[in-house]
Amino acid sequence: MANVIGEMMEDILFRIGDPKGNEVPPAVVLRALRRVYQRLNHEYMIVQREITVNDTNYPTFSTNGYIDKPSDWIRPFKIDEYLDFRPWEVYDDTEGDCFSIYNDRLYISNASEDTEHVLSYYSAGYLLVDAEDADVVTGEVNEPEYPGHLQQILMYGTAIDLKTDYPKFESDIRMFLKLQSALGDLRTFQQAVTPETAGPKGRKSSIDASDPYA
Repeated sequence: MANVIGEMMEDILFRIGDPKGNEVPPAVVLRALRRVYQRLNHEYMIVQREITVNDTNYPTFSTNGYIDKPSDWIRPFKIDEYLDFRPWEVYDDTEGDCFSIYNDRLYISNASEDTEHVLSYYSAGYLLVDAEDADVVTGEVNEPEYPGHLQQILMYGTAIDLKTDYPKFESDIRMFLKLQSALGDLRTFQQAVTPETAGPKGRKSSIDASDPYA
């Protein structure tokens, strides 16, 4: 695929009237892109990730009973096989089929070498990089993890984050707000297909599975 982030950085610099990056260096543009991306992901929770928790993928899981939360973690929305959430204050690692979140760790009760769960969570997004495909490593992306028609929200959002006195500033705000609304609609459509519950079981919908210590 093309290096979308690199192309987007060129478009942003051109849009704010600094095509050669003399006033706003490309490194500053990239950092602003990352800020806007993470802010949108935390607000709308569009990016979803799935990991398999077992003693192979996380070698000390069975002995420690926990894994370190992924660096892009916002909060979980599904765990298979189903587990009940327990606030850390009442979590007991010998109780069957439950989990808790504390101090940047996900704890799962009765962990053993045979324990395996598929964990789905909302992601803050992988690190945006200005790099060709061959140079992109694990945990990085050179294209926003959005549907193609919504990716340009980062161009408008970053441009207005960097500068407020360029000619298209007002129209860019309108486009950003329009795409922001579409991003929110996408989340609504996702929930219509797969209703979100606060815990991993529908019957536990009154339990908040978010991390109070995050």
